[in-house]
Amino acid sequence: MTVKNVIRPILIFCICSLSLQCWSKSIDFNRDIRSILADHCFACHGPDQNKREGGKGQANGLRLDIATGAKADLGGYAAVVPGQPEHSALIARIMADDDSIMPPNNFHKALSVEQKQLLKQWISQGAVYDQHWAFIPPKYSTPPEILPKHHTSVSNWIDPYIISKLESSGLSPSPEANRHTLIRRLSFDIIGLPPSTPELSMLLTDNASTAYEKVVDRLLKSSHFGERMATYWLDLVRYADTNGYHADLTWNVWPYRDYVIKAFNDNMPFDQFTLEQLAGDLIPNATLSQQVAAEDQSSKEQLESELKHHQGISKFRMPDLKLIRQELKEWLQGIESKKIALHSLIKQITIYTNATLEVTYNAGYLTNQTRALDYTPYGS
Repeated sequence: MTVKNVIRPILIFCICSLSLQCWSKSIDFNRDIRSILADHCFACHGPDQNKREGGKGQANGLRLDIATGAKADLGGYAAVVPGQPEHSALIARIMADDDSIMPPNNFHKALSVEQKQLLKQWISQGAVYDQHWAFIPPKYSTPPEILPKHHTSVSNWIDPYIISKLESSGLSPSPEANRHTLIRRLSFDIIGLPPSTPELSMLLTDNASTAYEKVVDRLLKSSHFGERMATYWLDLVRYADTNGYHADLTWNVWPYRDYVIKAFNDNMPFDQFTLEQLAGDLIPNATLSQQVAAEDQSSKEQLESELKHHQGISKFRMPDLKLIRQELKEWLQGIESKKIALHSLIKQITIYTNATLEVTYNAGYLTNQTRALDYTPYGS
């Protein structure tokens, strides 16, 4: 018997064992499948009725973003047949080797072998759809068991989950960092600034068991916390003090920036934060802060009258509010599935929620323009 004859069955056994192990993995729609469909399928088979294609017998085309659409009868067959990937048109199309392959070659987003297997496995396991994770109420789960040697690394209920994941990858938790390193990490993460020398000395000389927690509480109370957190949101909505093109003209939108900073520092609930920016003009007796968040028509008229006497104003721009709200409605229904249109939508949200004035000015009029709103700047 040759070495090749001995090794061959061993390799076949290992490959089969690995395949069975992967196949037995429980597939989660939000974790494993939604992103695949969103990136490769929803552009033509998602919530946008104007761009939807395919689906024989479906008046509005084939939808893969919802279970009813994916499993609908298309005239004797369906895109997804739970438990039967061999009878699912979706699998047949993604596995095709001719012009019928999906996504089509001109889409330039071919599925990988692993992604195809995940879709096949998902259908074999019943093709269960889930709501977007943001709409699923969290449920308590029992922390996973970890090796006894790692018990000393557990200091809170989150640690077992992290350690269990490390163990599954053959890793062990790192030793706890010293206090000098911890406060620097905390400070940069929470407020974006390094700790001062007195702050560092305060922690190093604090022997209380709650010394670390006190540093966290102090940083969360800092006004810089809101500034740090606001950077992510302002980047998402494409905030800028100037329009960035041609003469790089100033946008008089600093009140919105201050609104976002204050919202984080006040720990405003996210649903309220969202509501005020999308529909602040519909809130009864809206406060000045809410008007700044949602800049309604009356705010625009007030700004227009107050700025009449200033030189250099080129024009006011009010977006089509009906169009924006319709796009927002579709986006909220699809969330991940509207990923492709997100950038253009966020740009319109920015125009809608900010004070939408495009002004030209010279240095001599800067002070007058910042007085356009009767608004107290953040931190004053």
